[in-house]
Amino acid sequence: MFLSPQEQWRKLATEAREWASYLEGRGEYGGVERNKADTYDAAATSIDLSQQHGEPYCACHLKTFTACRQLQLSRGRQ
Repeated sequence: MFLSPQEQWRKLATEAREWASYLEGRGEYGGVERNKADTYDAAATSIDLSQQHGEPYCACHLKTFTACRQLQLSRGRQ
């Protein structure tokens, strides 16, 4: 079965959340897996936005690459 890139990222997010729940059920820390899941969801969302608007979007800020670069420069990052 073929999955789109967004579906693959969302599947990974679901698996990471399930793993986090498993770890937390054992009394262990699941925050790292939850952070991974959020990152995977953001990657899927950035692909959705890129397809909708015809312009690449940053997965970190969910802004266009141009807007993301301007944000980085305004914060003194190169």
